Amino acid sequence: MLRNRLYTLIPIDSADDEIRFAARLDTSYPIFAGHFPTRPILPGVCTLTMLRDGISLLEGRPIRFDRIRECKFTAPVDPRTTDSLELRISASEGTVHASAVDGERIVLKLKATYTSQHE
Repeated sequence: MLRNRLYTLIPIDSADDEIRFAARLDTSYPIFAGHFPTRPILPGVCTLTMLRDGISLLEGRPIRFDRIRECKFTAPVDPRTTDSLELRISASEGTVHASAVDGERIVLKLKATYTSQHE
């Protein structure tokens, strides 16, 4: 729903155990006007949605998270200074380890299990 509106995912690189996407943000997207008006930040649920969409692209099917074992938001994403995040995803057999990175700064770490969205 937010993909190709709030953000666009562009594959960057893949290795045996990891795929990376650039998540290009539309920094003028209306969500930033309300979250928060004087100091906009990207809502954490949007960062999780970016990772979910990246896993879906990797798997070739829509997925949903079954269980989030670890989710650490380590820094805010300010659209006034950041217009792109790097998503690093290692997924296999329904388990994912992922992070969202702004330059050298990790903004989110995730460990979760997932399944097809329609199961």
